[in-house]
Amino acid sequence: MSATAVYELVEAGEGIMIKLFPEGTAREEAEREIEVTSLVRRYGLETPFVRGLAEHEGRLGMAIDKVYGPTFTRWMIEHPNWLRRLIEFFAHEHHEVHMHKVPELPRLKGILDDILAGAEVTGEERRALRERLKRMPDGDWLCHMNFVPDSMMISIDGPVVFNWGNAVRGDYLADVAMSSLLMERWQPRQEEAEADEFKDLFRRGYEFEYLKLCGRGQNELEAWRELLRHTLPGP
Repeated sequence: MSATAVYELVEAGEGIMIKLFPEGTAREEAEREIEVTSLVRRYGLETPFVRGLAEHEGRLGMAIDKVYGPTFTRWMIEHPNWLRRLIEFFAHEHHEVHMHKVPELPRLKGILDDILAGAEVTGEERRALRERLKRMPDGDWLCHMNFVPDSMMISIDGPVVFNWGNAVRGDYLADVAMSSLLMERWQPRQEEAEADEFKDLFRRGYEFEYLKLCGRGQNELEAWRELLRHTLPGP
């Protein structure tokens, strides 16, 4: 399961932008994100309005209607005195995602089982991880699986959520755990480097606010964090 939060947007004519995928992104992967972004929009999610697959200087991209506004990260940088309120806002927006169900999406636990089956660990560790996955809670909630500050822009009409390529259905707390892990690795864009000063505070505050919203425990979140850690590339 890939997790690429930072994206590039380039102008592509009046009222149109292209979200560029990382160099080397397979066409199949790009097409899936386009398909899922359009799908979840039909279920009422605030996503970019997709025009279709595009290319820009040899890179694949997703042509969308232009979004007028800053990234959520830039919004926080520009309003440091609002940080507590913005943390609460971010947690509530993620909770709003989880209020939706999109039955066409694949199940999270099935995808994780496939990833763990190929994990670079010993056979005994692999079996233990897959058995632990079987015991984890399941569900039909929409899970973004890449919900971090760089995956949201604040437009004049409200928040717009990007990066739907990993979306699945499952236990919403797994999605929260993935956000927590990705925020630990979060490297703000160069032009938003000031966010480095508060990113740890933001992550901890987000966890606290979300658990307060859903009424589940830190131990449940940690169980998902520990399991999902084995599905991410790198250290």
